[in-house]
Amino acid sequence: MPFADVVLARLEELGLNVNQAELRAGLPQGYIRGVVRADSKRSTPNFEKAAEIAQALDLEFYFGPRRETGPVEVTEIDGHQFTPVRRFDAELSAGNGAENGDVQVS
Repeated sequence: MPFADVVLARLEELGLNVNQAELRAGLPQGYIRGVVRADSKRSTPNFEKAAEIAQALDLEFYFGPRRETGPVEVTEIDGHQFTPVRRFDAELSAGNGAENGDVQVS
């Protein structure tokens, strides 16, 4: 999905127009507008500008290898939902260190 479309969708979720979002975030007037314009003057933001806009709209801004996405396992106990977290049998040392080698999931 193009960056501009993500920004527009987030503005709609927040119930803000471009001017309100810029004002609320302390961004210069036109900072976001240039990215979401519908005409040929739409600009593609550089990395820093995209990160600032994402922060202003409380969007996660991530650049790196693909992260694992998939179904989240949920366990229900007495009507409450829990997500299991893997635990590892490992040692920690604040001194010279501890080597764990092959660690078992417990």
